[in-house]
Amino acid sequence: MCRSDICSCIWRKVYWSRCPGGGDHWTAAVSGNVNTGPSSVVESTTENRNYVRIELDQTDVTNECRACSTDDLCVTLSSKKVQCIRDNVIPNDCTSLHNINCGLPSGLYTIKLPFLNHVTVFCDMDKDGGGWTVFQRRKDGSEDFYRTWIEYKTGFGNLRSEFWLGNDKLHHLLSQGTYEMRMDMEDFDNQTRYVKYSRFNVGDESTKFTFTISGFSGNVDDCFVQVINNMKFTTWDQDNDRYSSNCAALTKSGWWHNYCTCANVNGLYLAGETTLENVGVTYSGQRTSWEKPVQIG
Repeated sequence: MCRSDICSCIWRKVYWSRCPGGGDHWTAAVSGNVNTGPSSVVESTTENRNYVRIELDQTDVTNECRACSTDDLCVTLSSKKVQCIRDNVIPNDCTSLHNINCGLPSGLYTIKLPFLNHVTVFCDMDKDGGGWTVFQRRKDGSEDFYRTWIEYKTGFGNLRSEFWLGNDKLHHLLSQGTYEMRMDMEDFDNQTRYVKYSRFNVGDESTKFTFTISGFSGNVDDCFVQVINNMKFTTWDQDNDRYSSNCAALTKSGWWHNYCTCANVNGLYLAGETTLENVGVTYSGQRTSWEKPVQIG
């Protein structure tokens, strides 16, 4: 997960902008000190059009939304009525969303990134104060993470389950300011671990998505600052690590590999203890294949 510099949670006027007409299904609530839980969404009035975005489901597009222009938001109110809203600001990460409204639940939201325009992301609004933009998750082995350079660049998977957001999106997200990174892990004995870093960045493709990180804290060993800081991304079809062989091919994962060891959070999902070396979802040299090692954001 990644989060921009932490700000206080505030209530303020918000005017969202330029969502494709008919492309999004939103629930709306007025800004201000109101309860915005799922069972108590407050409708807008004509006099007060200060909307707070709650939940997004891009697969649920109503016919009414198709009447909205490309400069409008299609907002579904709690009464199930649909309204087209003309706005001029859209959040650029999950921290912005959280700072606008502390009551937003974890889920899918659309943010606006430089050069990429609108991007759907999963926001974790619960962990460690909330506002985390999740860029990787493993939980059940439903997704294959042994992928090509292009696939890791553009992203893959299901944002509600297992996914990699995409190195290109991650770069543009992090280019907007100073971001933290946090990774949470849980093994099959229900033991949890986490690492957190105060600064985190990923370069563009011309740098091979070079990874820079600092400011470690957590309750398990560091596998980032001392191991992969300033490393380029490696996949089985593009070798940028320092090892004599291709670490991505050896570990069955795309990652900022150095000499293939310490963390393999994109490795094969082996669901428990394994005797296989360096191919499972592992961290800090442990041979247990973790159940949900990443959320990373």
